[in-house]
Amino acid sequence: MKMNLGRINIIMVVFLASGLAIMFFCSEKNAVNQKNNNSIRQIPVVVDTVEISSIKEVIYFSGDIKGIEEIDVYSKVSGKLIENKVTEGETVKQGQILAIVDRDIPGMKYEPYEVLSPIPGVVAEIYCDRGATIVPPTMSTTMGTPVMRVVNMKEAKIIINVGDRDYTKVKKGQPAEIKVDNYPDEIFYGKVHSIAPVINPYTKTSPVEILLPNRSLLLRSGMLAAVGLIIQEKEGINISIDSIIKTMDGKVVFVNENGIAKKRKISIGIDDGVGVEVTGGLKKGESLVVVGQEMLIDGANLDIRPFEKGSGE
Repeated sequence: MKMNLGRINIIMVVFLASGLAIMFFCSEKNAVNQKNNNSIRQIPVVVDTVEISSIKEVIYFSGDIKGIEEIDVYSKVSGKLIENKVTEGETVKQGQILAIVDRDIPGMKYEPYEVLSPIPGVVAEIYCDRGATIVPPTMSTTMGTPVMRVVNMKEAKIIINVGDRDYTKVKKGQPAEIKVDNYPDEIFYGKVHSIAPVINPYTKTSPVEILLPNRSLLLRSGMLAAVGLIIQEKEGINISIDSIIKTMDGKVVFVNENGIAKKRKISIGIDDGVGVEVTGGLKKGESLVVVGQEMLIDGANLDIRPFEKGSGE
């Protein structure tokens, strides 16, 4: 009887050992299968082909639009305003009669004085009504009575204030792109005409004058303009800023190599806030991941989705 119990115990030990071995083998097989499943899992991404394109380094400012000439017109004699010969918004020629002034001198008789426009342009504002007392600027314009303002808008100018940090980047003749809220789909083009030779010690800025043609007279004095001063423009690899991932080691992107994600460290140049110039780490013709890159690791399998315009923006 004792011998039978011993044999039973030995058989149970062997059976338990076999069972544990089988369980271990199955768990290892499941782990391998799980690992293999993870390795072949495809992450959906959108890719775009790296191309050479133009990129600009732009500094942005704002400023008020003015006419190339804006003049307050004064009478050269004192008296009463008899009549305004023009209305606000009317186009006038140089030398055209703007107003008539009666020389109001007791005991003396004079012919009415004609106030003439010193420049061609548009009557921007009429300051005086009929019967107003008109006084010429004897010593300074602050002592006289302006009759009206005439503005020449055939060419417009904008004064921007450039900070001392950007002052050395600005050159005469530099191109500028101008936008105004009144015409959101229009871009107007001008150039730097003059740069003040000094920087204001209090504001740390320097005024820069930009001139732009206004033949269609769309631009009006007083409009607020957004000015993009183009510091440089060149051809190179230009990618969306959203394609770049910032890491502790620097800036990286992912490219598609036969359906496998490859991480690339890149160096950048011009950054215009939307696009970024890549000076190293990418080549023309490569397949760049523009959507879904945040979910990638080096070597991940990719499920390539078709690129549509705006996908990487």
